[in-house]
Amino acid sequence: MATQYSNLIDELHRQILKGRTITITKDPALHLVWYYNTVYIKPVPQCLLNYAFWKTFLCTPAAGELQKSSTTTNTYHLKAALGYLCTYSILIKHSSDFQLVIDNHLLPKCIDWISFSKFIASFRELPDEAVSLRYRYGQLRLTRLNFAVRIFRPSKSQHWWSYHERHWQIGQYLNRFITPLLFIFGSMSIILAAMQVVFNILAMNQNDTKWEVFASGSLGFSMASILGIVMLWGVFIGGVFVLLMFQLGYAIRLKRRREKEGHSKKSEVGTAP
Repeated sequence: MATQYSNLIDELHRQILKGRTITITKDPALHLVWYYNTVYIKPVPQCLLNYAFWKTFLCTPAAGELQKSSTTTNTYHLKAALGYLCTYSILIKHSSDFQLVIDNHLLPKCIDWISFSKFIASFRELPDEAVSLRYRYGQLRLTRLNFAVRIFRPSKSQHWWSYHERHWQIGQYLNRFITPLLFIFGSMSIILAAMQVVFNILAMNQNDTKWEVFASGSLGFSMASILGIVMLWGVFIGGVFVLLMFQLGYAIRLKRRREKEGHSKKSEVGTAP
């Protein structure tokens, strides 16, 4: 699915060269996840640029023993913070990268290139064992993450069908299938047209029995093609119906949940002294 190599990250200017648009996300799970012409990047919180924050909340004695303890909450947060900033040490290697970061509001504008380059340089030397498991894989492709979610069905996934949902309208979702369907229909049309030419030739030479096997095979393929097209349209129309029913069911469940929460709050207010 992905190569376990933390340095497998394109520098920010290379992201632009590859035609990717930088999209800001507040979700750490989407940081450095890319999808065709989009790459999601989480801005650096100001607290991670503050020495006092590191000393008070991350570099505690319990979390400082990184090699001895890997189960404490502090150690988990420390590894996540180290891995997160390690990605920025690879994203930003040149002043041009730094300018792109500032222009896209990924860093506070009060920080200058010299100060940041001195701060971030040490994070490039971190071994993979010092960062959390997520950041040992560098940037990840969203299409492969979506495929993994559909196959392995992780319990902590926010969506039942994808790692991150990009299509919020049925029309957008169905547009993904138009191109492959057109390719299939075009290919089948060419094959069926070629068969029709052969049958026309056979009609002119009715006494020739050498093409009987081809004729029977073509008949079977033609019937299978018709059946396949009918099934594809059935799946297409049925998929739209299923999506509509799923959205309707979700709306009904959400309404019932809110009504239940409203009744529970009213009962709590009624029983309060």
